[in-house]
Amino acid sequence: MLAPQLPPWHTSPGQVFLIADVAVLVETWLAESSSASSSVARSFPATAIETSLGRILLGLRAGSGVPGAAGVTSKLQELVWAVRRRGGF
Repeated sequence: MLAPQLPPWHTSPGQVFLIADVAVLVETWLAESSSASSSVARSFPATAIETSLGRILLGLRAGSGVPGAAGVTSKLQELVWAVRRRGGF
């Protein structure tokens, strides 16, 4: 009688699902800013993005038993390094 539903977003599986989308967004944004004009590339907020990704990684470690969390964690770690290279840290 009840139709299956996606888990609520405050659960660990829901957060992993959303964080995977955030990783795609940051990856696309990083690629676009790298290929853009110099003024657009200079306005890339590398420090803010690196800080946000670090916070996400800390929160994601709490739900590390969730299927797919390990892959999302490694993707975020790659993005942190890419942002650091891009931002000149």
